[in-house]
Amino acid sequence: MDLTRHIDGWTVNSLDDMPLNGQFIEIIFAGDISSEPHKSTFKKTYDFLTSPKSAITKYNGKPPKNEGWDFEDIYTPSEANRQKLIDVFVVHTAHHLDVELRPDFELWKYRFYEDVDGAQHKRLGIDPEGITVAIVRPDGMVGLVCSADEMGEKVPAYFDKVLTKK
Repeated sequence: MDLTRHIDGWTVNSLDDMPLNGQFIEIIFAGDISSEPHKSTFKKTYDFLTSPKSAITKYNGKPPKNEGWDFEDIYTPSEANRQKLIDVFVVHTAHHLDVELRPDFELWKYRFYEDVDGAQHKRLGIDPEGITVAIVRPDGMVGLVCSADEMGEKVPAYFDKVLTKK
């Protein structure tokens, strides 16, 4: 699916920027995060995902130097990111110039993508008014889909069944 990479405004194919490289991928379909009240709802979701209660923190640990995960795609792998078991991407429908990533979303600034006109949300049957979480397994199959309201219970339960912490 074609998306606009938030950090530089380039149109990219999700398979290039979200490669299947042996990690689970948690995709947050966030809708329009540029205006209230949806912006505040997404901020709460983001804060949970970066908290110690999140499966991402449990299985990945804190990002290197606590500065966030490095940029990478299929052409520029990051050695620091190879330690992760779960990668995360945010796909939103707001214009990428209408959303400031710093300082609120600093840890994943390289992982935000604009879904132009909500085309991919529509194609996948995702409501752009809500926040939907999808877990993609390392083999490319979707393992779980739930709402942001359910993710505090369902996502950790899913990963606890398929991963073990060192």
